[in-house]
Amino acid sequence: MDEIYLAVAAATGVGFCIGSYTRHWFGRHERRIDKAARAIVEGMPGHGWSNDPEGRFTYVSPPALKYYGVEEKDIRLMERNPHGFHDAYVEMLAKLIHPDDLPGTLENWAETLSSGDPATYEYRLRRHDGVYRWHRLAVHPSRNETGTITAWYGTQIDIEDQKVAQLELQWRKQSLERLIDAVPVNIWTCTPSGDATYFSRRLQDLIGYSPDSFDPSEDLFRQSNNAIIHPDDVRAAEASLKNSLETGAPLSGRWRIRKADGSYIWTEQRAEAFKDVDGNIIEWIGLAIDIDEFKREEDAVRYREQELQLLIDTIPMMIWTAKYQDGPLFFSKPLLEYTGLGDIEGTKRTEAFSQQTMHDLIHPDDVTEIRAAFNRGFVSGEVMTVRYRFRRSDGVYRWVESRSASSLGKRGETMRRYGCLIDVHEEVEANSALQGIQERLVKASRASSLAELSAAIAHEVNQPLSAIVSNSTKCCQSIRNSRSDGQGCKRCSRSYQLHSLSLPAGNCYPTTRKN
Repeated sequence: MDEIYLAVAAATGVGFCIGSYTRHWFGRHERRIDKAARAIVEGMPGHGWSNDPEGRFTYVSPPALKYYGVEEKDIRLMERNPHGFHDAYVEMLAKLIHPDDLPGTLENWAETLSSGDPATYEYRLRRHDGVYRWHRLAVHPSRNETGTITAWYGTQIDIEDQKVAQLELQWRKQSLERLIDAVPVNIWTCTPSGDATYFSRRLQDLIGYSPDSFDPSEDLFRQSNNAIIHPDDVRAAEASLKNSLETGAPLSGRWRIRKADGSYIWTEQRAEAFKDVDGNIIEWIGLAIDIDEFKREEDAVRYREQELQLLIDTIPMMIWTAKYQDGPLFFSKPLLEYTGLGDIEGTKRTEAFSQQTMHDLIHPDDVTEIRAAFNRGFVSGEVMTVRYRFRRSDGVYRWVESRSASSLGKRGETMRRYGCLIDVHEEVEANSALQGIQERLVKASRASSLAELSAAIAHEVNQPLSAIVSNSTKCCQSIRNSRSDGQGCKRCSRSYQLHSLSLPAGNCYPTTRKN
C-alpha cells in the first residue's frame, strides 16, 4: 500500500510540475502574442482599440490617445446604462466626435452592439489641435466557442483627403447633374450593347420613363426603343444605333420620340463613344435635341420650295439665273428640255453651263448685240426686254423674247440676274408676214391712185376735145351747106372761139387727188 501511495504522490507531483510549467509556458506565449499584437496595433498607420461586450473601452492604442490628446483614464468608463449610454460616456464621445455626427454615431454603435454584426462608420473626429478630420471606423466582434461575444475590436484610419476628394467629386457630380438638368437638351447613356443606363431629369420628364422602368430580364435595347421611338421610325433608328454600336462610329440621326402625354416630337440624336485608355468603349453618351418646331418650319419651307419649283416648271415660260462673272447658274425644267440640256447628267450639265452656254445657244448673227445688252443689264441693273434667235434642242433657231431684272446688293450692285424666255417665233413670223402684206398693200394703193389720176386726166382732156370735135363737125357741115364764099367758115371759126372763151380756166388743166 505504501508503494501505491508513494507512486500516486509521485505522479501527482509530476503532474503538478508539468501543469505548472505548461501554464507558465502558455502564459509566456500569450504574453508574447499579446505583446506582438500590441506592437502591430500600435505600429500600424491607423488607430486600434477594444471594447468589452457592453461597449466599454478596454484598450486604446497609445498613438490614438496621443492623436486625440486624451489619457486612457479619461475614456475607460466602467459604467453603462442598460437602456443606453450614460451621460458620462456621451460626454466623453462628444469631446471627440463632431457635433453633427454624434447622434448618428451613437445610434449606429448601439445598433451594432445589439445586433452583434460587424459594422463600418464614417465620421469626423477631433484631433488634439482642435481640427476635425474624417475617419473610417471598422468594428468586428470576437466570439468564443459557444458564439458568445467576448470583446469588440476596432480600427479607424484618417480618410480626410479621401473624403474631401469624395465630397468634391460628389459636389461636382451634383453640379454636373444641375448643369445637365438646366441645359435645353436631353442626355442619355447606354452600355456598349445598347442598354440604357441613364436618362437626364429633363429627358425623364419628357418621355415619362427612366432606365429602371424597363424589365431587366428582357431585351432592354428593344424595350426602350419600342417604348420611346415612333413606330414608323423605330426600324431606321435601330439600324442607325446598331451600326454605331458595332463600328464605334458617332451616331447621328433624326426620329420622333414619344412624350409622356402620348404625343410625338422630332428629335435630333447625337452620340459619341466614351473609351478607356486602351481604346475600349466603356459607354455611349448621347443627346436628344428637340427640333420639333425647327422640323415643322423645315417641312413648311420644303413644301414652299416644292410649290415654287412646281410653279417654275409649270408656267409656260423658261426661267434662268446668271451671275456676271460665272454665267448661267440655273435653267428651269422647261428651258432644259427646250435646249436639250435636260438630257445631260448633273455634273456634265454644270460643265455645259460654264462653257459659254448662252453664246452657244444664241444665233451667231445676234450674239454680239445680245451679249452687249446683257452686259449693260448687269452693270446698270435695269429691267431689259430683248428679242433674238435661240437654238432649240433639234438645232432649229427660233425667236424668243427675254425679260430680265437684277437682284441688287446693299450697295446697289447687281448680285444676280433673273430672267425668263418666251417663245415668240410664231408671233415674229406672223408680224413679218403682216409687214409683207402691208408693203404689198401700199404698192397696190399707189397703183390704184395712178389709175384714178389717169382717168381724171382723161376726163378733163376729153371734154374740150369733144367740143372741138363737135364744132369741127358743125363747121364742116356749114361749109358744105353754105353757098356764099367763106362766110360759113368764118361763122364756124367764130363760134369755136366763143365756145372756148366760154370754158372755165380751171377746166383746161387736169386736177389730181391726194390719197
